[in-house]
Amino acid sequence: SITTDMFVSHNARQTEIYTADIAAVSPHLNTHSRLHVLAVKDAPVFMDLVSYYDHGKGAYTGQYLPTGIMGKDTVQWLDRALVNADVHGGFLFYGRLQDFPFASDQGVMLAQFNVTNGELDYLPDWPAITHLAARVRFRNSAMFIDQGHGNILGATLTNTSVAIDNLADAQLVVKGDV
Repeated sequence: SITTDMFVSHNARQTEIYTADIAAVSPHLNTHSRLHVLAVKDAPVFMDLVSYYDHGKGAYTGQYLPTGIMGKDTVQWLDRALVNADVHGGFLFYGRLQDFPFASDQGVMLAQFNVTNGELDYLPDWPAITHLAARVRFRNSAMFIDQGHGNILGATLTNTSVAIDNLADAQLVVKGDV
């Protein structure tokens, strides 16, 4: 369900949409958001969106990722590998829609969330990482994971970090202790 009070203004020159609180509740994610969209004639559409979310279920992560800027193989891997997790965090988008993914930092898209009780099945026929916890950040076209820990084959993973500088051309860098 979605609830909000929304202000909409439209004339020959521009359309403006504003809401101080959009509350959305679903079986796999709850959110509270603030939204401002401004569409001026003959100009790019501008959006300012701030969201906070909790009660996220990691098995549905693929429905919320910026897949339009991610490589096809990366999206398929994430859809398969993210088995489960509890997720809470926030999302910010500030800029002109046409400029996304903000390669020259002319805007910002930031999704940051904490993962607990996660399971990552990173390769078929390999053991999964269980009891996974980490902080995940997507900033514009990059992904960073830190404060990671979990278990694999009875061993404990600590001080784990993962980075992809450009999701459109994913080169994965993983560091950590076993």
